[in-house]
Amino acid sequence: MSSNIGRYILVFSASIALASCWDGNGKNMERYVTDYFDESNGNIRHLRDTTTRSRSKRYVLSKGKWPHRTLRWRLHNNQLSRNDRYIIRSTLHRAFDVWAEVSSLQFMELKDSMDTTNNNNDEHSQHIPTDIDILFVKGKHGDGLPFDGPEGVVAHAFYPTVGALHFDADENWTLNSDSGINFFQTAVHEIGHLLGLEHSTDPRAVMFPKYRKFSTDFDLADDDIRGVRSLYPLTDPKN
Repeated sequence: MSSNIGRYILVFSASIALASCWDGNGKNMERYVTDYFDESNGNIRHLRDTTTRSRSKRYVLSKGKWPHRTLRWRLHNNQLSRNDRYIIRSTLHRAFDVWAEVSSLQFMELKDSMDTTNNNNDEHSQHIPTDIDILFVKGKHGDGLPFDGPEGVVAHAFYPTVGALHFDADENWTLNSDSGINFFQTAVHEIGHLLGLEHSTDPRAVMFPKYRKFSTDFDLADDDIRGVRSLYPLTDPKN
């Protein structure tokens, strides 16, 4: 597997994937988190208003959570090469597994209509509705939240139950490298938002709003685990 995912300049319509996000007047704007990379200090900044934090718990929950425990996701990837598509899908599986291992959630990938590498899925899966749509896009891409080129805004995710995750295709996404923006670590952080977690005040947490350079020891902290289990306890049936 290559350590450098590279830059993706994709041109495709996001209108179908994002149709459930909007009521026509942009009234779901308050339900997203945008993370951006500040090169001067390595911080991922949070563009939403901060909420009052409790000293007894540092994780912060959004107002929503998923009503079911099996979440279906799809990578919309019609402009990706076969090799890039394999790397990205494999990395997303790893990122989702990080959260599945500590909660009652499980994640199922659905085949994209343009994907010829995922032969294990039946053709009918292309018509199954998804919970989470994942896209690599650049600039304006149909949700009123345009990306701004390299660095700056790197990704944004919508809280439950909108289920949209967008990565800036202009970024230098990498794996196993100190250069660029680490895709796996960013994906784990953004999936936390998709599940209903806001930013944590615990500097050890994955959900803490500070970008971390590549680390072989990267993993959820106790605060992340407590946060996701408060939404999806291990005792919940996986359905």
